[in-house]
Amino acid sequence: PVLAGALTPTGASESDGEGGEEPAKAAPAAAPTMMSKEARALIHAEGGLELWKDRYYHEKLELPRGDATAKRGVVESYLQGLHWVLEYYYRGVASWNWFYPHHYAPMASDLVALDTISIKFTQGKPFRPYEQLLAVLPSASAKLLPVPYQGLMTNRDSPILDFYPTTFEVDMEGKRSDWEGVVKVPFVDEARLLSASASVRESLLTANEVARNAPGDILVFTHDASSVEQDFCTSTLPRSFRDVAAPRSKCLKRPPPPPLPSGERGFVPAVTPGTLTGLSAPPGTPTLKTMHTRAALRVAGVNVLGLPSKRESLIVTVRDLREAMGGEVLSAEQVAPLLLGQRCYVNWPYLQEARVVTVSDCHGSIYATEHSEPQAKKWRDQEAAKWGSHAAQAAGDLLVKHGIDVGHVDLLVGVRQCKGYVRHIDGTVQKRYGDDEAFYPLQAITRMRPGGAVGRADAGAGRDVGADDGMPAPVVLEPGSRAIFLGRMPLYGCVASVLPDLGDGVICGKQRR
Repeated sequence: PVLAGALTPTGASESDGEGGEEPAKAAPAAAPTMMSKEARALIHAEGGLELWKDRYYHEKLELPRGDATAKRGVVESYLQGLHWVLEYYYRGVASWNWFYPHHYAPMASDLVALDTISIKFTQGKPFRPYEQLLAVLPSASAKLLPVPYQGLMTNRDSPILDFYPTTFEVDMEGKRSDWEGVVKVPFVDEARLLSASASVRESLLTANEVARNAPGDILVFTHDASSVEQDFCTSTLPRSFRDVAAPRSKCLKRPPPPPLPSGERGFVPAVTPGTLTGLSAPPGTPTLKTMHTRAALRVAGVNVLGLPSKRESLIVTVRDLREAMGGEVLSAEQVAPLLLGQRCYVNWPYLQEARVVTVSDCHGSIYATEHSEPQAKKWRDQEAAKWGSHAAQAAGDLLVKHGIDVGHVDLLVGVRQCKGYVRHIDGTVQKRYGDDEAFYPLQAITRMRPGGAVGRADAGAGRDVGADDGMPAPVVLEPGSRAIFLGRMPLYGCVASVLPDLGDGVICGKQRR
């Protein structure tokens, strides 16, 4: 087969005809190429675009050269595919038997006069489970089907053996990673597949296998605290999960709904009324509104799938500190008293809680200590140069990995991120911080977070949450309150009730709540 513009050996074994298949193999590529020399020469030649397109349609889609009708057919199929996908997500399956009949898309410049294309689908009907598996599995996975069906995928005399090649072509032109390659396996002929499947007599299947091949109902579970029904309560993995003793729900079986009538709207892509967004969103909800930003398209080499983008990316620019201070450059001595020991949020816009332990600039570092006043250290020349490299790397990582431009980095803030909470045996609750120190440009952290959920003591949009006692917000758990147990298995995630004999609340530090 042809792979990346070169002939390569297949290296695949022959079928033994009795189910002893080797897994299907793609011919190995010597090296992926972004564009062959011949293709590159076409692009730069006079009339290169049309020459390139003619080569693309002829070699990739195997169309006759200059056949405008065939090219238009590809465009029509592609537009049908776009409609099918939109119908699927917004209204339901438009057709059970439609498929895109090519391995490649048309050229974007040929997507013209789209309003003249008529889109019509036939509803068809879905494959039964075994038919679906025959349509999508390779022969190496034949064992996933009942034995009477396996021969259709492996035996030499199978009428659909050509659906399951043991070798196939992978086109790597224009690709760098294996998973990007175009896998050129044959398309399944629905009529032939259904005919072959029908040749398997149902009498050869066990009662369980027959039941597996029938489409089931839609199961709808609704809360019902008084329910005692036992359907679906027996664990199918008893070594890992216990049976459900009290379901507190009921199960309704409903048939699949019919297709929506023509013209009737399905899913409406709109935010549900009452949804809290922006600064009013619950804690942990990402939002860009916790900082002053602006956005613009520009070439910045943002990492996309492991490679720097050569095209424009939408870059979010955080307000430059020098700009905010009217050109003044803040020093670590000025900022450290305000930040050391304070709570902040990093990894913007996801806002992960952390505690500030150091503040540094090009002259030195000021760091917190456990039992004494903050200490200062002046950089030597080599240390100052190293700090400058770290600052540049921090800004570069934010730009390349996240598309965030922080401008000049005059101050780095060292933090230890909050890893969770620990409840001690005496009932006290304490935050647990990581041992590793991470560094962020000052303008990339925030002490502001969105307003919390209703009822939290620290709720309020944009509330300044400083160091205070470093404890979680007070939790009021009255006897009878419902809670989620976050302790160890096997009760992790279970609903719990607060009992009267647990005391008068949670002890936070030295203060009883």
